[in-house]
Amino acid sequence: MLTDEMTRLRSSIVALRNMRSAMMNELEQDNKTRKHAVSDLCRHFHIVRASMARRTKAERMTGLQNLKRVVNTHRQAMRSDLAGVRQVWSRKGT
Repeated sequence: MLTDEMTRLRSSIVALRNMRSAMMNELEQDNKTRKHAVSDLCRHFHIVRASMARRTKAERMTGLQNLKRVVNTHRQAMRSDLAGVRQVWSRKGT
């Protein structure tokens, strides 16, 4: 009877050790898979962020060029208005 219990206990211990080993192997494999998934996700984020940075830079440069063009147009119009005002004032003085 005691030997049967000892044999059953030994079998249970061996089975539990095998289950623990299988679980540890599964966790290790899951960890490797997760590392690859995170690495791929980080790579994807890097590519998307770089693309977005290039696109927004191009948009900012386009906006800046348009702003410069508008400001220059207004400056030329102001110069023309001031020149017209000077001509009118110079005629009135004579």
